[in-house]
Amino acid sequence: MPKLPDALAQYGGLAFQMAVPIGLGAWVGHELDARMVLDRPWLTIAGLLLGLMMAMILVWSRFRS
Repeated sequence: MPKLPDALAQYGGLAFQMAVPIGLGAWVGHELDARMVLDRPWLTIAGLLLGLMMAMILVWSRFRS
């Protein structure tokens, strides 16, 4: 059983690996929405979902190995 600091570091890194693709996807989508002057945030939602899918793939591949 891993010690508490090791477990916190492992899961903290996992949270960071999930937050980066989600945040980056939402930011890119928001920027594209602003440049295209859309009345609804469709590209923000698409970027957010794409980032979420990428984060889940990263987590899944980490737990498979």
